[in-house]
Amino acid sequence: MSPQFRPTPGAKGYQHSCTPVLSSIPLLATLELIDRVSFSAMLEKQKLLTGALESLLKASRFYTPNGTTSSTQVGFKIITPEYPWRGTQLSLFIFPHREDDGAGKGSMPRVFNRMLKRGLVGDEREPSVLRLSPVVLYNKFEEVGRAVQIFEEALEAEVEWQKGHPLEDFSKIVNLDVASKDQSRITE
Repeated sequence: MSPQFRPTPGAKGYQHSCTPVLSSIPLLATLELIDRVSFSAMLEKQKLLTGALESLLKASRFYTPNGTTSSTQVGFKIITPEYPWRGTQLSLFIFPHREDDGAGKGSMPRVFNRMLKRGLVGDEREPSVLRLSPVVLYNKFEEVGRAVQIFEEALEAEVEWQKGHPLEDFSKIVNLDVASKDQSRITE
């Protein structure tokens, strides 16, 4: 490093040395909201909200707690540890997990895309894990219930797809590569 400062020309010079102003505005608003609500209240709601999600998922007819299913049975198990060893996120292992379904990925990518089409945003971990996480600052308990309903509808559609009676047209799925994370997953 030379004794004289030589800034990188243009906007690129602000990438590492300064906090971007536009990125700071939502952060400041979030910190003010956390200060008003209190962190302890957020932790309590996190426990209750994620607990409600876990309870509703465990009541699902697709829930298989020990993870044993036939090679074609559609279902899931929760692989995230129970409270108090978890945060707000629950990881769900989706069955069937097999390599010989034509796509080589099991059921998870189809279930995930069905959820996205219905407005439920989660996260995917290839080859067979979906992650759902209610956000304490803005999700309501009713939304957790709706999320579980959408998830179950996606699993029901997978049951029908496996029987050869698809409820939806998935010929529009372009890219199931998790590494790309681009918007071309589903074309219109």
